[in-house]
Amino acid sequence: MEEQFLDVRGTRVQMFVDGDGPPVLFLHGAGGGGWTPGLALLAQRFRVYAPTHPGFGASDSRDEWDTVEDYVFHYLDLL
Repeated sequence: MEEQFLDVRGTRVQMFVDGDGPPVLFLHGAGGGGWTPGLALLAQRFRVYAPTHPGFGASDSRDEWDTVEDYVFHYLDLL
């Protein structure tokens, strides 16, 4: 597993990447992000991209974001 940091329109995003194969984007739940044994299993067949949401892990916090649309546009920019 490789930890990367991306700049997405001024927001620093922590991203975990591993595996070979077709790409899979994994968006974590409210419990937080990070690399898990389940992602390691996915990485045996896929190229897994697992960013941490803003405000989680080592990703920047965006306290001014207050709707799900803010996060949708963030992930469109990330992609």
